[in-house]
Amino acid sequence: MAGKFEMSPLIAQEVNRACARESAQKRFESMHTMDLGPSKQIADRIKVDSRNQDTGLYREATEMGISLNDYLETLDPSPRDPFNEVVSPLDALERVLYHLQTPARGPITVDQFISGPAAILMPALILQWVNEGMEMGFGSMGVFSAVRPISGMTMTPLYLEGDEQQGVAKAPPTTRTGKRLGAAAKSGLPKTIVTYRDKDVKLGVYGRVLDFSYEVVKYASLDELRLIFLFIGLQIAYDDIGNIFEIIDVGDGTSGTPPTRLQISGAGGAGTLTWQDIVMAVARLGEGGFRVTHWVGESDSLVDFLSIPQLTGAPGSNIGMLLGEILMQRGPYQTPFGTILISPNPPADVDHLAFFDQMFAVAKAQESALVIELDKIIAMRWEEVAISGTWGFWKWASDASGVIDYSA
Repeated sequence: MAGKFEMSPLIAQEVNRACARESAQKRFESMHTMDLGPSKQIADRIKVDSRNQDTGLYREATEMGISLNDYLETLDPSPRDPFNEVVSPLDALERVLYHLQTPARGPITVDQFISGPAAILMPALILQWVNEGMEMGFGSMGVFSAVRPISGMTMTPLYLEGDEQQGVAKAPPTTRTGKRLGAAAKSGLPKTIVTYRDKDVKLGVYGRVLDFSYEVVKYASLDELRLIFLFIGLQIAYDDIGNIFEIIDVGDGTSGTPPTRLQISGAGGAGTLTWQDIVMAVARLGEGGFRVTHWVGESDSLVDFLSIPQLTGAPGSNIGMLLGEILMQRGPYQTPFGTILISPNPPADVDHLAFFDQMFAVAKAQESALVIELDKIIAMRWEEVAISGTWGFWKWASDASGVIDYSA
């Protein structure tokens, strides 16, 4: 049977078009079976709020500690499958816009939107686009093992130090299921150590400031405006990727002693990344029960990674199609050997390639998700509007990440 990367580009294009047509047809059919009553009531309120520039809905959402988009979902929940995935063709925000913007579904301008009955929703739309951009940058898997909501600008992080003993140990068998082990039996088992770090994680403010006036985008289409904020989301995601690289390569600053890390010295000499290096990284992480899900380094690391002979294959192989599939992807590069993330601001040692297990390596402490100065957006004073959030990062498991140093 042909593998994923053996499908010709023309056939793949036709398959994608057929899937898109089928999805659009199902979306159209579902639109006529949705209960739009609750969203109509919300839309009626938003018409009045937009006319009066009343941000009451945002205040209500803030009091609950959630975004407006999530608040709308509490007022008008979308149908979900057993895996909690939305199965409705429109989410709560889109259902409200369906009522308010139906006559202008085409190339509506920013000015038409912000002067119309849905004006109060512009900040929510912008944040939705920024978050979409961040998801594009991280990929569908995400990059953080856990996210801890906190209050304040510092926190003391937990740290999975690992097992005190290596290898497998077995306790003596018990005579019945559920019997507690005695001290002697317990002493034969490895200990999993979870402790606090020596220092707190210091949070920083991340985001972007808009350096353009409302007049610049006034007559742009909403599609054009969406591209601007998708780009902003991508840049914020790349900032986080740079932080992940630095944390794995240099340390997260939460330990009182110099950070320890799993380091592999390159086998191919200065500036040469080899297949042996890649296999060694996978094996070393596997010793702790982890797996390599991501590789992160500066842009030349992508060239080094995809130039390894064992990855490119023999002449006449389908590597050209494989590389085409990889390089045409939006966001991080998904390869058969893990996801490649490109750091925008790598440390000085550029011939370092970090690798990690997304489920266990790096955690995120978040004082606030992305917020926007909504009053300025609604009042069309976009100069110096800030889109920002407050968060920080730390290594959660010591053996779930490492670095290949092929600089010497």
